[in-house]
Amino acid sequence: MSQSDPQSNLNMQSETHPKGSVQSPLEGDTSCVAHPEGICYAEHSPWLAAGSFNWTILFFCWLLVSISTMGSLFFSYVMEFAPCVLCWYQRIFLFPLVIILAAGLFPFDNSVVRYALPLAVAGWLTALYHNLLYAGIIPEQIKPCAQGVSCTEEYIDLFGFLTIPMLSFLLFSMIIILLILLMRRISKCKNI
Repeated sequence: MSQSDPQSNLNMQSETHPKGSVQSPLEGDTSCVAHPEGICYAEHSPWLAAGSFNWTILFFCWLLVSISTMGSLFFSYVMEFAPCVLCWYQRIFLFPLVIILAAGLFPFDNSVVRYALPLAVAGWLTALYHNLLYAGIIPEQIKPCAQGVSCTEEYIDLFGFLTIPMLSFLLFSMIIILLILLMRRISKCKNI
C-alpha cells in the first residue's frame, strides 16, 4: 500500500468535488472528515464518519453528566452529605443536561449544543465561584451560604485537591470543551 496514493487503498470509486470532499456513488454526499489530499473517509469507516464521531462525542457528554448526576445523588442520599446552596445551583444546571443530551442522541440532533452549552457554561461559572469561595479567594461577606450548610464544608478531599466543588468544576469544564468541539465539527461539516 502506497502512502502517496491513498485513493488506491479505498477499493471504491469516488468522485472528487471542487472543495475537496468526496462523493460515493452509493452513499450520497459525505462532505465531512475530508482528508487534506481530498479523500473523505466518512464513507469507509463508521467510526471516522463525521456523524458517528459527533454522536460519540455527544454520547460521552451524556455519559459524563449521567455519572455525575448519580454521584451527586449518591453523596446526598447514601453518604448523607447535605448540599449547600451553590451545590444546589450546580445541580440545577447539571440535571437537565442528562435529559437534553439524551434527547439529542436519538436521533442525533445537531442543535442540541445550542441548548446544552448555556447550561454547562452557567454551571461552570457557578462551580468557579464555588471553588474561589472554597479556596478563600472570595471574602466571607459575599458568600451566599449564610444559612444552612456552609459552602466551604469539606466532605471529601482526594489527592489533596479533589473536592466536591473541584469535581463539579472539572466536569463542567470537560462538558464545555466537548460541546465546543462538537459545535466546531458540526459547523465545519456544514461549511464544506
